Amino acid sequence: MSPSQSDASGYGASPALVGTLSFIIWLGLTYSPGVSLRAYLQEAAIGLIISIGIGIISVRYMRVEEPSKRMGAKGVVHLFAYFLTLVVAIIKANLQMARIVISPRLPIRPGIVRIKTSLKSSTGKLFLSNSITLTPGTLTLNVMGDEMYIHWVYVKEGTREERGKEIKGAFERHLKEVFG
Repeated sequence: MSPSQSDASGYGASPALVGTLSFIIWLGLTYSPGVSLRAYLQEAAIGLIISIGIGIISVRYMRVEEPSKRMGAKGVVHLFAYFLTLVVAIIKANLQMARIVISPRLPIRPGIVRIKTSLKSSTGKLFLSNSITLTPGTLTLNVMGDEMYIHWVYVKEGTREERGKEIKGAFERHLKEVFG
């Protein structure tokens, strides 16, 4: 099948693929060396049933935004880099928030910052806004077109573009490669 074609379901993903990935994740999350084989097989059976259900439901009701644009190797690399960037950003922001909370002066400068995004797809904007919200000290309040309104615990001096670059970090660059 060429990248511009959708599979038989017309949604860009197959229930078998989604179910299989869900089942692999289930097995990885439920495995425990101390559990008997019988108990583990019972958990695996339950996971298989749930994974099949997830595969059927997700493919039927969750449409891929642009099935003609499937993710290639470059997109997978950027998606992986995005998740690493997210984890690092969350850890750094947690340390900064801990420093703010522990400090007797409580050094905060709260405010709402309007930033522009170059992301075109709604899925990319969703990922970006959720990434910003997951990072402690920031909260996405609203997304309107190519603008996002972010509550920030410590608004730094600078232009709108500079503050936007700091909030978006490398998230936007990686998401643009994945979602456009």
